[in-house]
Amino acid sequence: MRLTTSLCKLCATQQEMEFTTRKELIEDLRNSYEQEGVVLTIKTSKEKRVLLKCDRGGEYVNVLNLTNETCQRETHTRRTSCDFEIVCSSVKGVWAVCKISSNHNHELGGNFAGHAVKHRLSELEKAKVRTLGGQGLAPKDIICIVRKEFANSHSTAKEIYNELETARVEELRGRGPIETLVELISCSDYFSKVRLVGDAVNCVFFMH
Repeated sequence: MRLTTSLCKLCATQQEMEFTTRKELIEDLRNSYEQEGVVLTIKTSKEKRVLLKCDRGGEYVNVLNLTNETCQRETHTRRTSCDFEIVCSSVKGVWAVCKISSNHNHELGGNFAGHAVKHRLSELEKAKVRTLGGQGLAPKDIICIVRKEFANSHSTAKEIYNELETARVEELRGRGPIETLVELISCSDYFSKVRLVGDAVNCVFFMH
């Protein structure tokens, strides 16, 4: 499939633009190409060079070498071996697109909810999920609020659960839940008593 006229113009425009940071470059490319129905992912990344590709590039890899007889479920992949790539590099601190190669071998556009990369939470969404999780809301309620507040969000329950688990692990910092609780009530505006048996916590009493 050849590039559409609007996509050709976008490719030409992008090659004339310059960015001060790698992050700005990637965000601009992703947002611009998304409007044309293309989702970009990072294929390779180095200090002064990054290669972006269409998320439908590559092929399905049958890691377990399953056959139609041994596979328990029907498999499907969005990958079509699309060769569309964008090469970007940094010269003297300035990031720019230096090469756009090949065409797409599939129809553009469609429902972005089917693209796994679009399920990822943005930084603002992550902060919202953590805040709501800290308030005791259930994941099913959190995802409803996130989708209502962020109109372009395609996140699923899986991303919500993963972010809450990441927040929990970061909060524990390798400690057990009881150790974390004892530290919290000791440093906050709580009245607390902790009974130890040896080095182990036997009983915890606290009130706010």
